[in-house]
Amino acid sequence: MKKILILMIILLIAIPALASSTFRCGKRLVHIGDSKAMVLITCGEPFDKTISYQTEGNYQKNWYSSRGTYSQTTKRIEKFYYKSKGVALLHILTFIDGVLKKIKTGKRIIK
Repeated sequence: MKKILILMIILLIAIPALASSTFRCGKRLVHIGDSKAMVLITCGEPFDKTISYQTEGNYQKNWYSSRGTYSQTTKRIEKFYYKSKGVALLHILTFIDGVLKKIKTGKRIIK
């Protein structure tokens, strides 16, 4: 009895983690880490998309002098919005520099 209970707990923990790392497009899946091109080939064009940029700065101090170096990187963040068929849920796929980083299921879409 304890083994069954432990197995059920493990499954309840593992299923949401699996669901959030994949997105089903018809009969195929896309995964976290896939390229934007692969997602477009697999799922087609989204019904909407947004593009934003995030700049991050990094300062590294030089231990041998009082000076340091400062560098900036800019990341391109794209969000693709897909509607699922049947249930009408909104799915948001977030790409950073062309790589799928996050899959989020949004609210139900009112038709």
